Amino acid sequence: SDPDELLNRIVGEYEQIADEPLDLQLISEWNAACLDIGRTVTFSDGRSLSKGVISGIDQDGALIIIPENGQEVHYRGEIDYA
Repeated sequence: SDPDELLNRIVGEYEQIADEPLDLQLISEWNAACLDIGRTVTFSDGRSLSKGVISGIDQDGALIIIPENGQEVHYRGEIDYA
């Protein structure tokens, strides 16, 4: 099997999945099972640090963090448990 063909198939499948909205039932189940909701964390997006409480994920799959001054939504980054 040609590695380029396999990579093209994987990318094609990913692009189809990435364009579809997340299943609301899946989001609800994830939020219900997530042990990190309510935990205080420090979040780094590579440019800045913020501290807040994990609230869950939204309908786009982004992490919701509630800092002292409002709500932040993050699609990528790193969290550190404070």
